[in-house]
Amino acid sequence: MCQNILTIIMKELYETEYLADICKAAILKYFVGREVDEKTAEILKEYLRELYEKRMIFAFYQDYPQKWLKETLLYDKHIVEYHGKTDSQVKITYQIQDGERQIETLLPVYENVYIKEFTLYSNESLEYYFQEEQAGKQILSEK
Repeated sequence: MCQNILTIIMKELYETEYLADICKAAILKYFVGREVDEKTAEILKEYLRELYEKRMIFAFYQDYPQKWLKETLLYDKHIVEYHGKTDSQVKITYQIQDGERQIETLLPVYENVYIKEFTLYSNESLEYYFQEEQAGKQILSEK
């Protein structure tokens, strides 16, 4: 992330009450795996809660500490993420354990980022793949 933009976002983080959701997501992405002070940790946990409630979910959320994920109700979620091309239709085909194979058309969470969230029990496995189509032609299939 461009350091100048990050500096501006960080200033907003500590000085104002309003910050655009995509800026909150950028801050969350930036701080994954980094040491933070208590004040910043509380802000990050709040952003996780807010964005999860708004269904603005990204796979990198799972890289936060398990304790945080429990507080924000993300601890039992398995999130898969796909980055498609603009104006594509993205489908996910998935099967949980020995269950029935499901196909679902996904809507982008933000621009060309597609997310599917699963709640899995500890003994369950998930198989999935994405299919991307543009103008009726399959352009990519990814497992």
